[in-house]
Amino acid sequence: MQRNIPSHTIVGSAPPQKMPKHMQIQQQYNRIMKLSGADEFKDMIKRFSAYYKNNNNSISGLDIPNLLCVIRKGGGFTTLAEHFAEYLYLLDSMEFCGTAKFVEFGPEYVHPDNVNTELPLLNGTITAHAGYNRYYKGLVCINMDEWQHHAGEAHIRIILDYLADNRNKWLTVFFTHIDKEDTIKEFETAIAQRMNVETLKISFPETSVLTKNIEISLLENNGITLTKGAKALMSYTIEELSGTEGFLGFQSVKQLEDSVVFNFLIKNPDGKRISEAALKEILNNSDYIGKRKKQPTNQTPIGFIRGGR
Repeated sequence: MQRNIPSHTIVGSAPPQKMPKHMQIQQQYNRIMKLSGADEFKDMIKRFSAYYKNNNNSISGLDIPNLLCVIRKGGGFTTLAEHFAEYLYLLDSMEFCGTAKFVEFGPEYVHPDNVNTELPLLNGTITAHAGYNRYYKGLVCINMDEWQHHAGEAHIRIILDYLADNRNKWLTVFFTHIDKEDTIKEFETAIAQRMNVETLKISFPETSVLTKNIEISLLENNGITLTKGAKALMSYTIEELSGTEGFLGFQSVKQLEDSVVFNFLIKNPDGKRISEAALKEILNNSDYIGKRKKQPTNQTPIGFIRGGR
């Protein structure tokens, strides 16, 4: 079921024309291809697209595997999950039902001697997005980080069994921010014992990708561009920030962008182009930049938030 989007149709006017399905699919495909970085994810979408087109615009017969996504914090997992769910929905590759196309949940580690509190919480999170149909169908995204070195224990096995038993309702996308071969293998083994799974390693965005992301965002959201010198300075700043322990990729870059826009528009209410000198002044006086430089090793990444989209 699609999200409930407020209607802005004027009373008495003709209803808006719905875009043909093939055009919606192509539009969503183009959105994915325009994402910054995430080349591995794009390659997977290209495979799905090729199958769809070569199979008479049908996804029938395609066995879409559950995924184990390896991606650093700040790599944009939630954005990728949202685009993935929307693309599968448009392809009619699986049934979606509920108030969200995907749900995220991070089961906390529970010692084997304690009661497994995470399974009821997982079930409750999924049920909360069931809507009036009282059942949920879509993507279920599971953060496995807290089960590093514990993937063979009884509590997580029960959760994996629960997910496998409901594979006719959900496509499960496991993800971890821990890019260590032994940990990935541990998770792969535990999951593969219960369901089909494909591992997808997403490279962390490079400085050039993050800088380009800021350029695009500044233009699309504020109509602001950077001079050549300002682009070079922005790239240098991002490279410097990326060396701090709490750097969270796209999330940290968005905070940098917000700081730059705020401070630029205060002094230049009609400004549309940031020079190198103007950016240097902003960065030198930026509270955000100052705190990052002064505390390079004491940044705590924002915690995992349970919920759906």
